[in-house]
Amino acid sequence: MAHIELKVGRVRAVLLDCGAFRYDGGVIFGAVPKTSWEAQYPADAENRIAVALRPLLVMQDEGHFLVNTGLPEDDPALLCDPAGPKSVRRALSDVGVRPEEIAAVVLTHLHPDHVGGNLVDGVRLAFPRAQYLAQRAEVAAAAYPNERTRADYDPDQVRVLERLGALRVVSGRLRLNNGVTIVPAPGHTPGHQCIRVADGATSALYVSDLAMVPVQAERLTWISALDTQPMRSLESKRELLGRAVEEESVLLFEHEPEEARAVGRLLPDGKRWRYEAGPPQPAAQS
Repeated sequence: MAHIELKVGRVRAVLLDCGAFRYDGGVIFGAVPKTSWEAQYPADAENRIAVALRPLLVMQDEGHFLVNTGLPEDDPALLCDPAGPKSVRRALSDVGVRPEEIAAVVLTHLHPDHVGGNLVDGVRLAFPRAQYLAQRAEVAAAAYPNERTRADYDPDQVRVLERLGALRVVSGRLRLNNGVTIVPAPGHTPGHQCIRVADGATSALYVSDLAMVPVQAERLTWISALDTQPMRSLESKRELLGRAVEEESVLLFEHEPEEARAVGRLLPDGKRWRYEAGPPQPAAQS
């Protein structure tokens, strides 16, 4: 894997390479038969498939935005791949960005593979000048998990961010500046959100776990078993991805393991959509 640099109009964005881990394919694809999904995502002997970690960096003069922070580099419970994940701060260093330059950290949701780089040693902010933004419904779900969600959340994440005065709770759609907008996309979790980056007529949507990989964007009913509200996921996919098709937005995938397929567009194809991989314009990869 490598960092993927692209331009959205005049806005520079980078899908950061934070490595990969392996996770049960049956969980990722839910009710979809293995014979259908394994043709695209081969499983190992333990039924696991490769899952990339690609936080998004949006670089702007008024301050850089980081979307998600990956896994902790040394988390033994999730270190399933020999290559393993690497810290988001190391990935940022690769592209010449210091932690102090991050003005905001947008958390699409609070699952472990999206918040692992929030803190240093569990007590200090990894990005000391940043506010950490999460939806109100997501903060509540993480702070008070139930029997179904207890394994997916660490309530200490919320408590430490609150104690440090870094947590900014938002409700609904929020425009952060002229180019970056938070867009609610509930279903995977109650407060899941996506990020829209736009400049002029050019736009991109970082879909996070609305669709973990492109085939889940092509096919609305391919919904992960991890989604706590699958029917809301279906409606969020219909609305947000449908709008992306209408606006010819580029989709940025956080978990797609193949670099060549991590960026692309959905195109109308009869009554369905077809995914076409490729950047919005010629882009350099580091």
